[in-house]
Amino acid sequence: MEGGLPGDRAAVVLIHLAMTGRMLERLTLPGVVPADETDGPVSAPVDRAIGPAGEG
Repeated sequence: MEGGLPGDRAAVVLIHLAMTGRMLERLTLPGVVPADETDGPVSAPVDRAIGPAGEG
């Protein structure tokens, strides 16, 4: 990317959509998805976009 950060435009859009979807779910249907089950769906798009934590 131009700013020297990992990922590209598609990665930014993917992470944005994942996070806004998670926030909407928490605001409108709290407790439907247990908090301990959200780490995977949130970290998967980030890992795919910029690589797993600790890499690089």
